[in-house]
Amino acid sequence: MNVVDKDIKDTFRYIINNDKNCGCGRIYQSSNEDIEDLYSSIDFNAKKVLSVLASGDQPFMAHLKGASKVDLFDINKLTLYYYYLRVWTMKYFHTFYPEPYLCVDFIKALLFHVKPKSEKEERCFEYWKKIIQSIDEKLLMSLFFSKCTIIQLDDRKIDKLNSLLHNEEPKFYNADISKEIDICDKYDIVITSNIVDWLNADYCDLSEYKKNISKLLNPKGIVLSSNLSNDKIIPYEKRLFDEDFYYHELSGVDSFNSSPGYMFVKK
Repeated sequence: MNVVDKDIKDTFRYIINNDKNCGCGRIYQSSNEDIEDLYSSIDFNAKKVLSVLASGDQPFMAHLKGASKVDLFDINKLTLYYYYLRVWTMKYFHTFYPEPYLCVDFIKALLFHVKPKSEKEERCFEYWKKIIQSIDEKLLMSLFFSKCTIIQLDDRKIDKLNSLLHNEEPKFYNADISKEIDICDKYDIVITSNIVDWLNADYCDLSEYKKNISKLLNPKGIVLSSNLSNDKIIPYEKRLFDEDFYYHELSGVDSFNSSPGYMFVKK
């Protein structure tokens, strides 16, 4: 069984049987955080970035902010397939997001224009071609979280993204950053969204997460985390990082009295 067929099989194992051990999960159509606000005080210019993939908003906005390279990671292997849907939607339909509720007809119309240029793009093309041949609208919708925070990009910014991504072959790690990982590169910025919110009940996972962040970052590199919970930071997260990192709470331009997130800077 090739990779695409296995991933399709695992997709149905997840959406029909709710099997969470197959590397699949629901996909965010857009971020549930205010990324523009979160990124407003971060210097991405000429920085090498490792970003959680999620909906794609995080890495796309890092590109627009001037990152020289953006690698991707996610525990959910289906995020890479959605990433290419996003790239194709910008390239061929000149919009930042696909339809509000992704439907088979939209994907079919999009694929009609796609001419894969790489092995990875071909793989994603084959995945969606086969998925829409074997899934109904209800099951397709169950694969996604509907749009949350919508980023509005004008034509100029979409053109810029299309230009930046034109020859981009993203490096994607299907990895759980709270477990042992096999990523050897070093980065100036690691974007983790609110991954820590999912680790707050397990000190061992949080310790491994901190160990991985330390290994991945260059000196003075930062890990950028979003604030989506009531607490700005989990107390023992700060204690874990204190020895090797400086902590900074971020103040966004549109957040009023709330903080969009925080960062740790490697000493």
